[in-house]
Amino acid sequence: MKATGDPDLLIGRELGDYTVLARLGEGGMGVIYEGEQRLIHKKVAIKVLNAELSQSMDEVRRLLDEARAVNAIGHRGIVDIFSAGTLPEGAPYLVMELLAGQSLEARLKAQGPLPVLEALELMIEILDALGAAHAVGIVHRDLKPSNVMVVTPAHGAAYTKLLDFGLAKRHATRPDDNLTRAGSVMGTPTYMAPEQCRAEPCVPQTDLYAAGVMLFELISGRAPFQAENLFDLMALHVKGARPSLRASVGAVPPELDALVRSMMAKVPAERPSSAAQVRDALIAIRDRLRAAPVRPQPRPGRPAMPLLLAGAVALAVVVGGVLWLRSPTPAPAATTPVASPPELPEAPVVSPPAVVNTPEVVAPVVAHPPPAGTRPVAANGRAELLARIERHLQTLNERATRGERVDPLARTSLSALKGQVADPHVTTAELREDLRSLEKTYRLSP
Repeated sequence: MKATGDPDLLIGRELGDYTVLARLGEGGMGVIYEGEQRLIHKKVAIKVLNAELSQSMDEVRRLLDEARAVNAIGHRGIVDIFSAGTLPEGAPYLVMELLAGQSLEARLKAQGPLPVLEALELMIEILDALGAAHAVGIVHRDLKPSNVMVVTPAHGAAYTKLLDFGLAKRHATRPDDNLTRAGSVMGTPTYMAPEQCRAEPCVPQTDLYAAGVMLFELISGRAPFQAENLFDLMALHVKGARPSLRASVGAVPPELDALVRSMMAKVPAERPSSAAQVRDALIAIRDRLRAAPVRPQPRPGRPAMPLLLAGAVALAVVVGGVLWLRSPTPAPAATTPVASPPELPEAPVVSPPAVVNTPEVVAPVVAHPPPAGTRPVAANGRAELLARIERHLQTLNERATRGERVDPLARTSLSALKGQVADPHVTTAELREDLRSLEKTYRLSP
């Protein structure tokens, strides 16, 4: 990020041990400057809260919460904050790392959808940093591409940094520490978990939902839920059927599709238990792809709706609207079978706080006519494929009962493929090809 060169009253001033050198940019919260430590000439970034927000005690506290949260985590994948202070005019500021690179949002805009392996590498790093935050009881609550920096150092490989812990809070602490208050929702709608949309407390699985949305977007180039206004978008998060990554992109590994769907479960308790668990599953998928790369092929999908641009926003939602999002959904006229939640590799994690296990609310699914060349499950060979999948799942269960080692991704992959059998956007030929690939990978007899 380069200095804009715009004149500014702060440029040249001394803030504690630092001298303000140039203005780097401006956002909704304030202005970022380049600074320098006078004794050792270390370059830093200085984030100054704007004058209007400086009058709000909530916003000032949020800025300090960011510094405290980052200091408590202490992970290489999270931007470091060195000090904090207040200008004579009353505006608070933070002194932090000066990073060279671009946000993941900018990278997506410039490059479009990322190759699957590249997306997995980035998300593995992001989840490692998230896991460190969760381990000390901190939930980010605003994870999105614009809050991830792809750093390009002068020496060594590029790596990611999580930014903006301004909405971060410790979970399971004081009641007033919750993200939301009655009738108020904060976050970025495109990436908000259902519990955020309903103004309910956030837990580590709230970040995993946002990570699932991000992974879907990195690979497909579009967010999984899109709408023409914020309220409709949040309603989709709460009540909309989870989309299939394979139906949107093509030859995505079934186990990756299943993992993304599990991360986007409507109920936190039905998502993976930890960031480390998801990270380890992604590492296993990445390693398989490296050993046997799959060339993506186009697959028909539904046309995209107009994209709702989502910047860093703080939403104030009418109480009645939040209550509507909390209300149960009428029974759907038609539903699409969904694969069982995948079994993921176990990883030692800090137990998350207790979560109220409320039933998932599923929106009515509009029946779309199947593409040319596809037929109902019972026809065109799909029943035979379904029987083979169920037989393989039974075989894996029997192996586990005998004490044999069973790759958890085998069950995940087969369960995901089982859910695809009833998907009209997936052809029988594609299902057969995927099943043969899984049978070969996991040594299952056809």
